[in-house]
Amino acid sequence: MTPVLRSLLLASLATGCMSTELPPPPGGAGGGPPGQTEGCGDGVCNWLAGESCYSCSADCGACTAEPPPDQCDELPVHGALPLAAAETTSDAASAVDLASCGDRATGPIRLYEWTAPDPGVYQISATGSFPTVLAVYLDDCDGHEEACNAGDAMTGSSVTVGLPPERSVAIQVAGMAGTAGDFELDIAKLPDRCGDGVCEAGEMCDACPSDCGICYGSDCGDGVCQPYETAESCPLDCGPYYCGDGVCEPDESLATCGQDCGANPP
Repeated sequence: MTPVLRSLLLASLATGCMSTELPPPPGGAGGGPPGQTEGCGDGVCNWLAGESCYSCSADCGACTAEPPPDQCDELPVHGALPLAAAETTSDAASAVDLASCGDRATGPIRLYEWTAPDPGVYQISATGSFPTVLAVYLDDCDGHEEACNAGDAMTGSSVTVGLPPERSVAIQVAGMAGTAGDFELDIAKLPDRCGDGVCEAGEMCDACPSDCGICYGSDCGDGVCQPYETAESCPLDCGPYYCGDGVCEPDESLATCGQDCGANPP
């Protein structure tokens, strides 16, 4: 799923990793009354423009409940590596699981914040009494999805991510079909193989430039394989399927990838 599509999905849900604060008073092109979105009052509840009962009651009707709480609050995870923590989702707040490897079910979701102490490749696992869905997002839970894996109650779920020092990630643990229960969260640093000349799974240009090449800026992760990016330097955008490969993938559209999904795609 591209970052743009993910953002639109998040904005359309009352739960998930979205802020429920009203938009700031307009000071630019909007020009409407304070607290209203641009276009408020046209009789159409345009959720794509950020309208809701909280920001534009004229179009969307009056709210019948208080705004839902922010679901992007992560629990901090600390401790020496390898780390093993007994956790549970049984008392976690319910939301729609938007992880790419999940089933979009509504159920308890537990979120954690963890910061890599050193550059390297880390293995993050969740094994419990229920089929787990494990996803890792850069910075926080509305950041770019870096890795995702779903597993059964026997094997659990596990991902590997390459991170530079002091890079924070959000770790999400949910259950298939909205299930919940106890699980163990494990985080371990894999043996350092940076420098062997092979850009392996989990290694990226910012964590291991000697194997994966030099990062060319902040474009990596924008869903478009730029001319200066490669599958080795930016696997997020350039492999195996990416915007610009000539194929309009299911998660691409004219809005997110006009190169592949234009009026006359190749």
